[in-house]
Amino acid sequence: LIKAVDEVGGRGIEFFDNEIDMTARAVERMQTENPPPLLQEQTPGEDYCLTVLYKEGELLAHMAYHNIQTMPSDGAAGAMRETIDDTPFLEIANKLMAEINWTGVAEIDFMWTGDPKDTPHLIEVNPRFWAGLFQSVESGIDFPWLVYHLYAYGFVPDVNEAVVGTKTRIPVAWAAGALSEAFSEDIDMEGAQKAWREMLSDVKDGELNNAAHSLKTAFAKITNFEGAIDLLRSQSRHAQEAKSELMIKDDPLSSLGVFFVLSSLIRHGKLPPEIKS
Repeated sequence: LIKAVDEVGGRGIEFFDNEIDMTARAVERMQTENPPPLLQEQTPGEDYCLTVLYKEGELLAHMAYHNIQTMPSDGAAGAMRETIDDTPFLEIANKLMAEINWTGVAEIDFMWTGDPKDTPHLIEVNPRFWAGLFQSVESGIDFPWLVYHLYAYGFVPDVNEAVVGTKTRIPVAWAAGALSEAFSEDIDMEGAQKAWREMLSDVKDGELNNAAHSLKTAFAKITNFEGAIDLLRSQSRHAQEAKSELMIKDDPLSSLGVFFVLSSLIRHGKLPPEIKS
């Protein structure tokens, strides 16, 4: 695969089945990208995010999360996340960060099958705060406060273990990703509009069975409609357990910062310079 060096949320990644096509495309991209892109071998598994704080190579705070919903659904920025046990990743991260005597925060990406017998593969290090920072704080690891304390006083206070199982979500984004994943095949839009009107009429008349049939007809090209609905139900259950990233009652103005980042991603396809620096 070819990966852009300075991008976020899966942007700038292209996959190839053979080395010849990848090499040709890499040469093209090297003419326009500065710094030039990375070439990597694809490894099986899913993306896991380890977030850390070090002082001169010594680990001070850590937690990991897994994206249980992304937007777009084929792998990009996390829209719903869950905190997991970070034990499988710590040995690899500690070895790297001790070698370079790292001080500060970082987000380290791993590809892992989830099988304890398999070794996670480190694929990327981001030496900055990360998109899932809200997830980290909600899990009990307040990285911004810890960084402030480290640089203001030279040490960090005692840090508890992250609360495994904590879930957070970005409203609308998680739902869009779930819908995209569930109904990933082409939809007959003309037939869908007609069937949708029929379904609404059936609901008004109290004919729920007919309404369900009309809804199924609306997505006539979906080969596994029941499976798609089951997937949506599963993701909805996750969402009910997840705290909203934009509705923070004890600090309502913090949502403005989230909107600032999201607007940059939507308008320019990348993080704002204030975040990336």
